[in-house]
Amino acid sequence: MTFLPIRRAMCTLALAALAPAVVGAQAKPSTTPVFTPGKLSPTQEVARGVLKELVEINTSVSTGNITNGALAMAKRFRAAGIPDSDIF
Repeated sequence: MTFLPIRRAMCTLALAALAPAVVGAQAKPSTTPVFTPGKLSPTQEVARGVLKELVEINTSVSTGNITNGALAMAKRFRAAGIPDSDIF
């Protein structure tokens, strides 16, 4: 076939054109500041505890137990002073 040398030349040209862009993108230093978490505020600690508790309870619809998640949250609401009439 006579197209093989042309195809090979086009591929070589395309690689030669893209190589500087790829190398340049990888060599560019990151300008995004790195986030380092500090000490959590008391409110953030409570929120983290609630989220941690819910994540540890399997509440997926197909295999989990949503009731356990709801009961855990109801317990937290009661501890916060919310009356039972407002929970369920």
